[in-house]
Amino acid sequence: GTPTVLPDGRMVIIGTVQPPEGFQIRVVRLTAAGSLDTTFGGDGIEDYSFGPQTLGHSVLPLPDGKMLIGGKVGPQQAPAAYDL
Repeated sequence: GTPTVLPDGRMVIIGTVQPPEGFQIRVVRLTAAGSLDTTFGGDGIEDYSFGPQTLGHSVLPLPDGKMLIGGKVGPQQAPAAYDL
């Protein structure tokens, strides 16, 4: 996906990966220099699965430093909020 630049210059990229158990949202955070940010998830990468068809589409940085992740969970879709 297209990087979202955070106020401190770090970048977040969101997308979808497909391991054997189904689609997952992948969030990658990079330093301002473009390296993986190891303060995020230990290696700069976090995967989230809320069912077998979890798709990541967008990210919105929030003023408190958290991120709002947009995507789709199917086939049973319901709104949900998670503290990422």
